[in-house]
Formats: sequence, structure tokens, C-alpha cells
Amino acid sequence: MPDPNQGPEEPGWFSRPAGEPLSEAGSAPAAAFPAERPGQRGLHIWSALVAAIGLGGLLLKQPELAMFTALAGLFAVAQAADLEPHYRQLYALVSWVVPVGGAATFAGLAAAFLQLDVPGFGRGVAIAAAVVGASTCVLLLWERPAHALAEGLFRTRPVSRTVALAGRVALMGLLFCVPGQYAFRFLFNTPDGGALLDARSLWGNLFGLTLLALGAVGFLVRRNPRALLERLGLKGLRWSHLLVIVLGVVLLGGLNALCEWFERSRFPGLWESDQQVNEMLVRGLSRGETLLLGVSAGIGEELVLRGALQPRLGIGWTALLFASLHVQYSWMGMVVIALIGAVLGAIRQRASTTAAIAVHAFYDILAAIAVRMPGP
Repeated sequence: MPDPNQGPEEPGWFSRPAGEPLSEAGSAPAAAFPAERPGQRGLHIWSALVAAIGLGGLLLKQPELAMFTALAGLFAVAQAADLEPHYRQLYALVSWVVPVGGAATFAGLAAAFLQLDVPGFGRGVAIAAAVVGASTCVLLLWERPAHALAEGLFRTRPVSRTVALAGRVALMGLLFCVPGQYAFRFLFNTPDGGALLDARSLWGNLFGLTLLALGAVGFLVRRNPRALLERLGLKGLRWSHLLVIVLGVVLLGGLNALCEWFERSRFPGLWESDQQVNEMLVRGLSRGETLLLGVSAGIGEELVLRGALQPRLGIGWTALLFASLHVQYSWMGMVVIALIGAVLGAIRQRASTTAAIAVHAFYDILAAIAVRMPGP
């Protein structure tokens, strides 16, 4: 047990804070709820949310919203099982969903790549990466390898159900990098001029990622609103934070400009590809939708990655995961995104998640406006 009078140590780049325990299994809830069993009322609410929003996402043809909502529900069940033994059988009934779903996704990508008539070494690498991803997901069906993975990533023992689930999801995100990038290039790209984003998809991502962050930290199951804000690092902005936000936006802008100059000079083909992706992201968006683009990414991604995950996983691994989820960009573009993620992680650590959200949102809005502006 950590000394309650000892302040939390700063986390390393690839580790969690030494003074902040990760495994919450068996610990007292952050705030008690007057229910027959701890977390029972919260699970009822989460069941209704998953049923309503998940089904709504499918009907509205927003599969990411449905996926994020279902994943949030799984985390809520895992949190309840860690809190109360009564729910362990319920979690055992649904714990297969993530590894089986991941295996099916990777296997589907491998099958699609086999059907492509595209010469080159990249196709073989993408097929191999998809097969590795599918095999890893199957392996993670078993508790022992899943717990060993979580121990390695999160540096904690014993491993709770919530931590094991987080380990599975994080590793799948990292493994998705190579096959996902190849899939975007040859399967999901829209060379005919179609837009990649619209208002409905932006709202869906915002709501879905927000729900995922809430479920991951056990909102309504083990945490009430006040404890939720503390766990996610959501604090009121002070005057000093305003300076942090301004400097953060300037730093990200300068970092991106420097990396873009380097990419354009050394890898002109990659630079052109990344520029085309940026243009597709903002193509067809109105001014209001351009603002929504920055707000949805700033709030949703920061709540999940910097708010919920980084205090447990560390800045470095979180930044790598952040980059691996942006498969629409080239490898050079993803390196830049990892650096941006590291800066946002440092802002979250030194100031708050609220400040990181503001920096991310303002930066994305300004970057989108710059892409929309006609060239010289």
C-alpha cells in the first residue's frame, strides 16, 4: 500500500506513476452508491446506454460509435467485477468479445489483402502483420498471456480484470498500425474526391470516445462525478494554464512546421501523400464542421488517451498508441503525431487534461483552417 502522506511521483515515459496503484481490484470504491450491491445501479445505466446508443450507432451507419459504446460497457462490467465478486461470472461471459472481435478484424484484413492485385513487398508485410495480429488476439483469449501482457505494459501486479482488458485493447491498437495503414491506402481511400469526414461521423466519434473514457475509469460503477473528474485530470483552468495553452499551440505548430519541412525535403512522396490526406479530412466541411473537427478530436482523444490511459501507461506508450491509431498518414506522418502526442502528454502531466484538450482542439482547428486556405 502506498503511503497516503507521500505525494505521487512523476511517471516515466513508459511507466505509470510509482505512487499511484494501478490495480483497483478489491479496493474500496471512490464513492459509494446506495444500491443493493456496489456498482449495481451503474451497471443498469450502462446496459441501457450500450443498448440504446450502440443500436443507434448501427442504425445511423456509425460503426465506430457502436464499437466505442460497446467497449465502454465492457470496461464498466470489468470494473464491477473487480469491485464485487458477484459480477465476475458476468464478465467471464463477455470477456471474449474484444479478442475475438480483434481476431476477426485482423483476419478480415488479411483476407482482403490476399484479394488485392497489388505488386510489391508492402502487401506481403501487411498480410504478415495482419496474421500476427489475429494470432495474438486468439492467444489473448486465455487469462495467463493476457495478464502477462498487462504486467509488462502497466508494470503492475496483481492484474485486475480492468487492467487485463486495457492491455488487450492497447496491444491491438499498436498491432493495427501496419495493416491499418495498408488498408487505408488500398481499401478505404477515396481517390474519387469523396470526403472522409462529415458532421455525423464527427459527433459519433466525440460521443463514442467520451463514453469509452467514462466506462474505462468506472464512472457510475466505482466513481461518482467528482471522483471521475479527478481521475481523468479534468480541472478548472487557471491563468497559468492559459499561458500553457498558448505556448502549447505555438510549440505544436512549430514542431509540425519543422517536421513538414524535413519530410518535404527528404521524403517528398510521403509529404505529398500526407498533404492529400489532410485535404481529404477537411474536404466538404463547413466552417462549423471545421470547428467540430478540432473539438471532437481534442475532447474525445484526450479523454481516452491522456485522461484515462496515460496515468497508467505512461507518456511514451500512450504517444505511440496515439500515433498508431492515425493510420491514414505515412510512417513519417505518424512519427510527427507521436511527437505531438508526447507534447500533449507532458501538458497533461504538468497541467491537466483540460489544458491538453484545449491545446489539441485549438491546434487541430488552426491546422484545418490552414489546409482549407488556398495556396499561393
